Amino acid sequence: MKLEDIEAFVTFVDLQNTSLAAKKLNISQPAITKRIQNLEQDVGLILFDRTSRPLKLTQNGVAIYEQCQQINQQIRQFNHLLMALKTEQNVIRIGIATSIADISLNQIMAYKNQHYPQLKFEISTGWSTDLFEFFQQNKLDIAILTTTDVASIKQDQHLKSIAKLNIVPVVTQKLKKTVLQTLNDCQRLGWILNHEGCGYRAYLGKILAEHQLIPNIKVEITGSKSHMELIAQGHGIGLIPRQLLEYSEYAHQLIALEMEGFPFDSLLYGRVQQDGDAACHQILEDISQQLRGILGLV
Repeated sequence: MKLEDIEAFVTFVDLQNTSLAAKKLNISQPAITKRIQNLEQDVGLILFDRTSRPLKLTQNGVAIYEQCQQINQQIRQFNHLLMALKTEQNVIRIGIATSIADISLNQIMAYKNQHYPQLKFEISTGWSTDLFEFFQQNKLDIAILTTTDVASIKQDQHLKSIAKLNIVPVVTQKLKKTVLQTLNDCQRLGWILNHEGCGYRAYLGKILAEHQLIPNIKVEITGSKSHMELIAQGHGIGLIPRQLLEYSEYAHQLIALEMEGFPFDSLLYGRVQQDGDAACHQILEDISQQLRGILGLV
């Protein structure tokens, strides 16, 4: 019985899709199928009811899946321990963009305590431009950043693409969508924005400048949760990643607007120093997976 067969089985059951499972494990779809067949042969049991669509686990399959989940988790923890013991660093310096920090820090620290209790995470938050400069100065081991310059930065082979975010103007459901159809309409209501240095704010400023307008800022405040709370109360319009909006506790109170210049894309991506060890690369991979989960992308 091979660990790779167990991993393929668990991944397929979790995702319920051969293509997604293959993509996650970076193998071909036929390889996923073959590994699951290998596991069935090794355990000598039928794991799936193949007469059902979609495939469902048999009673034996459920029992095997639950055990395989535990094995997978133990292997991951073992690998994390090995990497932590092998790393030359006791401290991992991580920079996280402000736009994503407030929704992710609790999960990242919980992950650290579970998988890397012997390491210390030093986490800095700030604007991506500032964090990127710190990264270039070797003041960060890992950087998790955003940029609206998606086309050019995706050519960089050293970055890890985490998610493409769709940034939309968002307003409270209490206001009728029909009364907010143009930038001038939004200007009259006013904007809830991050402070200077935010890429979303810079993009809005550029769009408004093309119409000879200056942002009518009602509130300057940092953090996606704070933005959504104020928007829900009707204090103004904000710019929020659509993926975050749809999976937030405020989803039923807010609505996205469609208008000239919007939506626009922002890339969430990560970097590890070129001389970074295996632990840093694994930490970035795991944090990336957590972020995709928060955004409803897994």
